[in-house]
Amino acid sequence: MSFTPFVGFHLVLCLGVSKITKQNNIASALGTLAGNPWTFPFIWYLVFHTGIFILGQDAPEQEVDFRLLFRELFHCVINLDFSRFWIDIWPVFYPMLIGCIPLYVIVWQVMYHMIKHVLKEEACGKEKDKMIMGLGCDIVQVSRFAKGEMFLLKFIKKYFTHNEIKELEQKNIYQDTESLTLAVATRFSAKEAVSKALGSGFRGGITLKDVEIVHDSLGCPQVNLYGKALARAYYVSKNQNMKVHLTISNEREYVNAVAVLESL
Repeated sequence: MSFTPFVGFHLVLCLGVSKITKQNNIASALGTLAGNPWTFPFIWYLVFHTGIFILGQDAPEQEVDFRLLFRELFHCVINLDFSRFWIDIWPVFYPMLIGCIPLYVIVWQVMYHMIKHVLKEEACGKEKDKMIMGLGCDIVQVSRFAKGEMFLLKFIKKYFTHNEIKELEQKNIYQDTESLTLAVATRFSAKEAVSKALGSGFRGGITLKDVEIVHDSLGCPQVNLYGKALARAYYVSKNQNMKVHLTISNEREYVNAVAVLESL
């Protein structure tokens, strides 16, 4: 829009076109920054003489005072007084209107492909930075934990974190031994899968409490690492930011969990 002779209305026109074509308003508005007090004189001169060339007209003997021209144009539009428009403004405005078209197309094509290339390279760079550093899978037979309520309560107290216990309490699972058995087996399988994704299992000082399995508001499992499990994760990811992805499947007899350690 900065190449059009509608000085003073570039931003308004830009946002209007952006809305019609359903493009990003912020990106479109930033594009108008190509026209500024440092570049406008060059743009006006180039657009005007391009239009003169296309129309086959002779260049004026005196240089055009673009500032005065656009000041008069602005007052014409604001005051709705076009009595001097066709005499003083149109002879210069029309060539600029014609001359901006090829320049607009050329600049748009160049900028589009440049930005597309930059964004593509950045996207590729981000994808290259992301790597799967570890994969773990575990399956547990639920009946292994069907040893009564006392066993389950002792197991939970010894190997579950405060947040895991709090989550079980909020779901009122303690009132149903069968549901509690499945919940314990599910979390144990998930912890085992995560430990395998770390490439260590529960060795080197890593305990079940170092791997926390909780759920978000949608019920998706979330993994939090503590102590030596967290240190191991940073070692495997070479001190990069990382995330553990976890998926769990269960039914009455078996529980299966798969964990993926990804560097970000």
